[in-house]
Formats: sequence, structure tokens, C-alpha cells
Amino acid sequence: DADSFQVYGAQPSGFVLGEGAAVAMLEDVDSAKARGAEILAELVGYGRSCDAAYPGEPALVHGNAMSTAIRQALDDAGLRFDQIDLICGTSWGVADSADKELGAVREVFGNASAEIPLVNYNGYFGFVESAAALLNLSVVLEAMKTGEIAPIAFTREFCAEDIAFVREPIRREVRHALLIGASDGGNNYAVILRKGALDA
Repeated sequence: DADSFQVYGAQPSGFVLGEGAAVAMLEDVDSAKARGAEILAELVGYGRSCDAAYPGEPALVHGNAMSTAIRQALDDAGLRFDQIDLICGTSWGVADSADKELGAVREVFGNASAEIPLVNYNGYFGFVESAAALLNLSVVLEAMKTGEIAPIAFTREFCAEDIAFVREPIRREVRHALLIGASDGGNNYAVILRKGALDA
């Protein structure tokens, strides 16, 4: 059943496979403006790192390497952590994946991790490994456009009290969003998006 997919759940039971695909069109901002395109967001920061370990195995690096990717993305964007309005993870419903993401959020955001809304939309789609980040991105872009952040689907009890999991729809302007995730081979990514209308 779809509701058995408890993303960030207190009792993680694994993931429900999904099927689908997604594509994101990237274009130089000046080119997009020149042709009158609707700019949903601008990619302003990117970071990556690698744990060199599979989930459940000890990492070959000290600490949480995903936090390195997040810090790189913030530096690349020229932003402070307190300028992020929304965090979107792509954890796939197992404890190791959730622990890695939430641990990195705590390392970088500290006490602010209890204030900045955190979402993950894999519960709506099922886990589509090759496209999970882009499917999550599509919902984040909609939140930027409409100012309404959709909640995490199906999870009833969450695994942490110090993270601002979005449990109900909330109205909030999302100027900067951080999208994070990892592969099961230990590669981590972090992307920061700026709302397109700010510069358009």
C-alpha cells in the first residue's frame, strides 16, 4: 500500500517502488529572458561529495559527507544557511538514508533545523531512483510559484523532533530552496534554487 511508505518515519519500513521519469530544462538566464520564457527558478548553488560507502556500511570519510555538499552549495550561491526558506530531501524510506540527510541538516543548520520547513515528496510518487530528485524538484518549483508548500505524504509519526517536517500545507514565500540527496553508492548532491521572479 502507498501509505506504508513512511518517509522519515519513526518506524521506517523501506520504500515503495514508483515508476516514472522527469526532465528539467536548464538554460542560460539571459537567453531565457531574451526569448520571454517563464523562469521558474535559477540554479545558483551546487555541491557534491562522496561517502565511498553503501548505506549500512561505515563511511570512509570522517563525519557526514552530505554536509560538505550542502556547504559547497551555500558557498557557490553566496548564501548563509539562514537564507534558505525550504529544504527538500530525497531520502527513500530507510533509516540509514534518513539519518544521513537529517544529520547533515543538523550539522549545517544547527538549531535552525527546527525552523526551516523540510519536505520530501517520494511518498507521492513512490521511490523512482533515477528520477526522485527531479520529481521532488517539480513540487519545489510549484511551491516557489504558488507560495504553498505541500506536506510530506502518509508519514504519521516522524523520526525526529528537532526537524521542521511539513505535516500540513503551509503558506510561505520560498525565495531560496535547498534540494539534497544521495545515491545508494554514497554520492551526495546539494542544489540551491532561487525563485525566478526575483530577478526576472
